[in-house]
Amino acid sequence: MHLVTRPAKPRVNVQAVGAAALMCVGVVLAGCSGAPAATGAMGAATAQPSVGPVATGISSPSQVTRPIDGYFLSADQIAATEYARIVAANTCLATKGYPTAGAKADSDVAAAIAQGVADRVVRSDLYGFFDTLDAARRYGYQRPPGTPGSWGVTWSPDVPSDVVDTCFTEAAKSVGVDDAMNLVLADGLPDGGPPVPSGDAVYVKAVGAWSTCMSEHGYTYTDPQAAIGDAKWRADIVADSASTAQIATATADVGCKVSTNLIGVAMAVQGAYDQQYIDAHADQLAAYRERLQQAVRGAGQAGSS
Repeated sequence: MHLVTRPAKPRVNVQAVGAAALMCVGVVLAGCSGAPAATGAMGAATAQPSVGPVATGISSPSQVTRPIDGYFLSADQIAATEYARIVAANTCLATKGYPTAGAKADSDVAAAIAQGVADRVVRSDLYGFFDTLDAARRYGYQRPPGTPGSWGVTWSPDVPSDVVDTCFTEAAKSVGVDDAMNLVLADGLPDGGPPVPSGDAVYVKAVGAWSTCMSEHGYTYTDPQAAIGDAKWRADIVADSASTAQIATATADVGCKVSTNLIGVAMAVQGAYDQQYIDAHADQLAAYRERLQQAVRGAGQAGSS
């Protein structure tokens, strides 16, 4: 999942904003191994907080919630700020002598942003892949056919790149947010967001139970990231179609997560680290949330004008 900005002709990729967490387990399905202990954005070790009650019976992404969710915008709100940023960029281009440059978003921007928001749960940088068993049986680790994996912005090739860069920089300042990808990913939060507690003792124990379950189904994976990131799936990515082997693995993966309640444990553990992060960043998060709400209000006003 990434953003691409490019001139209309030729269609040259001049900017690609990486989505590290989603790229690892979503787009390229390349494995991202868990850290030996939970670490913050700057790599410093994070103290292990007490883990609260563990929810059970989780079989769908719709049941997965986190304390940090309240600091994210909805997909529709993110899309609105992205459109507002493009409008502001066009205003800037016009003032610089390019009134018909026409910076324009691809038609699938809203759908791609919605997929990116969903992928925070479906393709987690903690527990890997988690969707319904029906989805796993249909598509394996891959997204349904036709699902957008990126979105872009195009403009006239007659506009010098430095003018485009300047106008998008000014647009970000005007709207109050940079590109939409920073609003989709947790690492856009202050100090890079909550740590990924892949090394937490409670979570590691739950992963062990999941790994044992996978072994009973004939698969040897030490952690969920290794399953979705198996190099065997690269050919499937190129073909844009899940193989029988991938579908079988993904089905066992999700089944074992349900039967061992790995997702319930992951929610409890991640929730504890989320809350620890929220408590330590209360002032920064309050300012961050207000900035986002101002951007949403501004985007609403731009859309109604």
